[in-house]
Amino acid sequence: MSSINTELLIAQCKKHNTLAQMNLYKAYCKAMFRVAYRITQNTELAEDVVQEAFLTAFDDLHKLTDSNSFGSWLKRIVIFKSINLVKKNKKHAFINFDEVSYKIPEENSIDDTSITDLKLNEVYNAITNLKENYRLILTLYYIEGFDYEEIAEITQLSYANCRTTISRAKESLRKKLTVYAS
Repeated sequence: MSSINTELLIAQCKKHNTLAQMNLYKAYCKAMFRVAYRITQNTELAEDVVQEAFLTAFDDLHKLTDSNSFGSWLKRIVIFKSINLVKKNKKHAFINFDEVSYKIPEENSIDDTSITDLKLNEVYNAITNLKENYRLILTLYYIEGFDYEEIAEITQLSYANCRTTISRAKESLRKKLTVYAS
């Protein structure tokens, strides 16, 4: 969708034009569903997240300063809503990493280039079979493309614990990929 069409649709959505809202929804719903599904791992929950995210977006559209950033703004809403729903439904799935007293040194982290040699499907399958918190953090890192600072903010971890968790998750992923590769 061109940015001019997006800008026009957003301007119409700000005036509560339901046809424009539907068109904006149709333009972004599939991509947002994929983001929500990767986090929730559940079709119904992902559908709920997308619906709630669009409702929130339409209510908060006045806060959007640049129409060209609508997609990334909406994606952040979807990610936050997905994480909150997973936390709500699986209270035990998240560990308070601020209470973990030991750290894994950075030199134990895996080389990211070893992952790129495997087929994408194998990597995706390996990620989905990780512990919940590792799956979430690697989805944000590898699939959604967030950096350490953004992931720390989203997951409400300290920066150091975010790096440690990503390091551990990468190591766990490397072990799973070694099993898939053999």
